[in-house]
This record gives sequence, structure tokens and C-alpha cells, in this order.
Amino acid sequence: MAHLFVMQRANGEYLTETIDNNRTLLVWPDFLSLQKYKVFNPELSVFLPKPIDSRVMGKLQAMEKQGTKLLLMTTEEHSPDLKDGLPTTVDKLEESLRPAA
Repeated sequence: MAHLFVMQRANGEYLTETIDNNRTLLVWPDFLSLQKYKVFNPELSVFLPKPIDSRVMGKLQAMEKQGTKLLLMTTEEHSPDLKDGLPTTVDKLEESLRPAA
């Protein structure tokens, strides 16, 4: 089963960036990719990796309904500006987390 991650502060706030004037939640395809981004961005040390489970997915759905965009970060290049990903949706994330039949 695939594991996706977001980053979260101790107070529960998720890591978001403003991209093209939109609040965007960053999602990582795996833990190793997330750690590589942290190397380029030491300011991310205040955030902890949070695996996306059903509870987190519900929070992401609520955020998406409020207009937050989602960006699936790349595993290829790890840009320090945190903008090198593909736009995605909660529905697409859920599909990627479903076990293969």
C-alpha cells in the first residue's frame, strides 16, 4: 500500500504555500522524498511528517472544499522553492491509496 505524507506543525497546522495566488497544500509521495525536501528547506524543521490516513483525508477534503489546492510533490527533482509538483485532488489521492485489486 502506498503512503502519502503531508507536513504538520505541533499545533495541527498543515504546511501550505501560496502558489499562483492560491493556498496550496503540499503532499509528498513517500517519506524519502519528503526528507529530501527538508534538506533543501531547513525552515521545514518545525513541521513533522504526517502519513495520510482516513482521518487526515477527511481534513484534506474539508480544506479542498474551502478552496485549498493540492500539489503532489515530485520524486525526481527536489526544488528548494517547493513548487515542483503536479496539481492533484483528494479524489486522486484516495485512488492512489487504494490497494490494487
